[in-house]
Parts: sequence; C-alpha cells; structure tokens
Amino acid sequence: MTIKVTINNRLKIRLDQLIDALFFLYLCLPLSTAVFEVLLSVVDISSYARVIAVLITYSPFILIVLLKKRDINIVVDFWIIVFFIAVFFAITYLVHPEYEPWYSRKDYGVLNYVFFPDNGLYIYFFIRLVNDPKRILKCIKLSAWPMYIYYGLHVVLATFRGYWMDTSIYGYEIHMSYNLSLGYSVLIFVLVFLHSAFEKRKVSDWIGAIIGISIILIGGSRGPFLDIAIFLVLYVLLKISNSRKKVLLITTIILLAIALWIFFPLIITFMVQILNKFNVSSRFLIKLLNGSIADDSGRGKIWAVAIEMIKKNPLGYGAMGSRHVIKDLIYVAHPHQIFLEILIDFGVIVGTVIIVWLVVSSIKIFMMKDLDEWKDVFLIFFARGCQLLVSLTFWHSIGLWGALAVGVCIHYSHERRSLNDGEQ
Repeated sequence: MTIKVTINNRLKIRLDQLIDALFFLYLCLPLSTAVFEVLLSVVDISSYARVIAVLITYSPFILIVLLKKRDINIVVDFWIIVFFIAVFFAITYLVHPEYEPWYSRKDYGVLNYVFFPDNGLYIYFFIRLVNDPKRILKCIKLSAWPMYIYYGLHVVLATFRGYWMDTSIYGYEIHMSYNLSLGYSVLIFVLVFLHSAFEKRKVSDWIGAIIGISIILIGGSRGPFLDIAIFLVLYVLLKISNSRKKVLLITTIILLAIALWIFFPLIITFMVQILNKFNVSSRFLIKLLNGSIADDSGRGKIWAVAIEMIKKNPLGYGAMGSRHVIKDLIYVAHPHQIFLEILIDFGVIVGTVIIVWLVVSSIKIFMMKDLDEWKDVFLIFFARGCQLLVSLTFWHSIGLWGALAVGVCIHYSHERRSLNDGEQ
C-alpha cells in the first residue's frame, strides 16, 4: 500500500508501515503485558495490564479505520470467521449448559483463551491485513529480538530458581524441569530465522536461530523439535522439487544424514557437558541420551479417552467439548491432538470433512507453482501448526490460524495471477 495517513497536516505515515508496526506489537503482546504489569503494580492495578497492552496495540488501527474508511482493508473474512466461531460456542452452550465452568474459567476459558485479542486467532487478522510474504517474515524477525529477551529472562529466572512453575490437574502449583509453552512460544521465531538463514545465509539469521533453539533446549519440551524437523524435511523436499540439480542435492542430503547418524551421540554428549558446566540441564537432550525421547508423557491415556468419547457420541460434543471429560487427566483439559479434538468438537461427519479439507488444501499449496514466497510463509506456519499433532488446542494456535490466513492470501494471489495471465 502507498496510502498515507495525515495527522494535523504535518505527520505523514505510510499505511503499510503502520500496519507492520501493529503486527509487531501484536507479536510482542506477552512482553508489553509483562511491562505494564510491573508499571501498574506500583499503583496496585496490575490486573489491567493485559487490557491496556491490547488497547495500545489495536487503537492505532481503529483510528485509521475512522479516518480512512474507504481505503483501509478491514479483513471481512476474519470477522466472518469470528462470527461463526461465536455462533458455534453459543449454540454449544445452549445445548450443553453444563460446559459453563469450562467456558468461564479464568485461564483457559472462551473469552480469555479464544476471543481476547492477544490470542492465536487474531494472527489471521494481521496476516490478512499485511498480505505480503516479505513483510510478514520481516515483522516476525523484528519482533523476535525483544521476545527473545523476554523469554530469555524467564529461562534465567527458572534456572536460578531451580524449577519451572505449572498447574496440576487439581489446579494447584507444581514444580517442573521444563515449561511446555515456552518452546512453542519461541518456535515461530526459530522457524523464520532458519528459513531466512537457509535462503540468505546471513550471520544475524543464524544467530537468531541458534538463540531460539538454545532457549527451547534449556527450558522447553520435546515437541518444538518435532516441528523443526518437519519444517526441515518439507523445506528440503520443496527445494529438491524446484531444483535442476536434484541428484546432487539428494546425494548431499544422504551424506549429511549418514554423518549426523554416526556422530549424533557424540554431539549430544558434548552439548550436555557444555550445559552442565553452566549448571543448566536440558530435558530434551537428557531424554535423547537415555533413549526415552519417544515416551508419550501420559498422552496415550488422554488420546484413549478422546477416542472413547468419539465412539460414544459420533455426532460431536460442540465447541471445547472435550473439557468436561479430559479434565480428570490434565488441567488444560484438551486432547493434545488436533484430529481427535476436531472429531470431538464437530463430530465424525463434519470433522472428517474439515480434516480432509485441511490436508488436501495443504498438499495443493505445496504443489503450486510460481508462489514460492507465499509457500515459504505457509511452510513456516504449517510447521508451527504441527505442534497440534501432539500438544495444545487448535482454538488457541497461531500455527493453525496463521496457516489458514496464509492459505487465503495464496488463494487470492493465485486468482489475481490467473486473471492477469488470462488478460494477456
């Protein structure tokens, strides 16, 4: 966009720059919320920190809409999605009023965990608003540096404390050797830096990737490394499919894989020894060494209960329909598996249609030609969304909602290109 917003006939700001700034602020909301918590604690109103951080993030956009009603893209498809999600929750609540405690809970309830404007759903809005693959990646990379400081401080504090704090299935505080959400919070930045490092080979990008991976190694869980592996495999496959030197690339990859397999134990042992010198341990590396990396950490029981729920009611339980049952196994009370959660919420028939559509649409995007920049962004969010194969919930995932938004951008970009080709 080249539209400019003029304030008092003096200050002129390009609209695309302001939108990028808003996206940056959205990505940094955990940090800005924490800052306001500290500042507002002085006057004992820190409970309003989250609201103030969100208002500051979104208020410039509201101002632009009021000033430039005809020129600004308000992302109609996002508001349609929000409307249908709200209707789905409302209908579910009417049919299942017993879900009320799970909808209204302060930490993982509907308003707090789905609709509040700092949640994963809203990344759809910003990606569609920016609507430019280069700017999307640039905003994520810029926001990574302050967020690395934020999450790095969490790692330092937990290291000095000797443990991470979490919540048990009964709602009380427990101490753990890692933080489940930390690694996934950092993951989007790692994937963007890795992609940029492979494409541009800049030292700063490699540093950004290494910092993020180090944070995950020290304080995160195993899941993010599965997503990184998926990203690397798909990235290599896409590069091979687009390359004229397929044999050379495949041979190089095979040789690197053999070398990694041979030296893998030595590398892991060396990394553990380095961390031990700083009195730091990595749950991921320890599990690799002792051969317990494939342990399901109780997911098998959760998935078994989820499958039983689907068998008992193939028509579905409605929005967040698993919470009232899986609460007995885990505090967050969701299945930790996207396909099971979709089948529980939407039922076998509608859920299967959604799953097939997601899979087929993803394959089509990866097979598209002449949209490499958009495909790269889709790959990043697709890999980030793969966390849902083993953890968390799709209602809160920036990976899923980000991939959906990129898919819509690709659809319109493909339509425009086809139209232009037709006119020529």
